[in-house]
Amino acid sequence: GRRTKWLKRRTPSPPSRMPLGWLQPVFSSGDESEVRRMMGLDGYVCLRYLRLCLRVCLFCSFWCCVVLIPVFTSGLRELPKGDFGYATMDNCKASSDKLWAPAFMMVLFVAYTLHTINLEWQHFLEWRGEFLADGDPDAMGGHQLAYSCRVESIPRELRSDLALFSHFE
Repeated sequence: GRRTKWLKRRTPSPPSRMPLGWLQPVFSSGDESEVRRMMGLDGYVCLRYLRLCLRVCLFCSFWCCVVLIPVFTSGLRELPKGDFGYATMDNCKASSDKLWAPAFMMVLFVAYTLHTINLEWQHFLEWRGEFLADGDPDAMGGHQLAYSCRVESIPRELRSDLALFSHFE
């Protein structure tokens, strides 16, 4: 309600009042720059984080179902089929040659997760640069630039709060 009064340019039209009527506008949001403009960078990054978590979870779940569960269910221990351990590593003996699968899958999962986090970080740096250059249209003056100072390659002797403050003073 407060957004409709103070941030009219950033307030989308209300969704349908039908059950789950909000799903259609969310999935048809289309242009990412428009979504960023409506929500702001913080809200958009939060949504991208949730999407990243979903992608990692689906990737790991798919490969667990395709590789790990068949490897574990063909284990050498005699566990009853109704037992939870039947589809886990508990079904493989300690000296089994089937233990290559969880080790390989762990490496694959970590590599995929780090790769997707790196991609998201690169996108965030682009968006943050745009925000610092163009500013917030609803802020006074419209530019974050008036309130921010980016300092890079600080010498070691100035890497404390007091030393950096006194240097700029």
